[in-house]
Amino acid sequence: MGLVVDQLEKALDYQQGSSGFWHDVYITFRHQNPECHVVDDVCAALHQGDVSTYKDEVTLPRNKSALLKAIKRSRLFVIFFTKKFAANSWYLDEVAKIIECMKEKRHLILSVFLYVSRSDVRAQKGYFGELMSEHDRHPKMEVWRNALVEATNEPGLEYSKFR
Repeated sequence: MGLVVDQLEKALDYQQGSSGFWHDVYITFRHQNPECHVVDDVCAALHQGDVSTYKDEVTLPRNKSALLKAIKRSRLFVIFFTKKFAANSWYLDEVAKIIECMKEKRHLILSVFLYVSRSDVRAQKGYFGELMSEHDRHPKMEVWRNALVEATNEPGLEYSKFR
């Protein structure tokens, strides 16, 4: 029975991925500390295990609709929160879309907090909160805040505690 389930999942993956890429893991991050290579290390480890990832890089088109499609076509999400994550509204849009996919399709999220605490992200305080306050008048602010709270409620790691 397990073999049948595996084959059906592969067939579903193939069918859903036939009109574009299908990623096992969608990775989002912002302004990683140059001395910290954890995002690259995680990607390399996943690729070694033949896990397909989508990571926003300079070599990939910075097209919002393409990124939203990549989010929809991913099974697992890893969000690397940093102090400057909230500096750009796109990253907040990403988190909101990821939370939407999590609720709709029961996808999994792993939140990793790089040199920012889970509580600062959840409550939008500290330096993270200062950057969030720059978007106070944005019409999506409530959606973003709710998405950040949801993301911080998911299992996660505070990377700075392990250093």
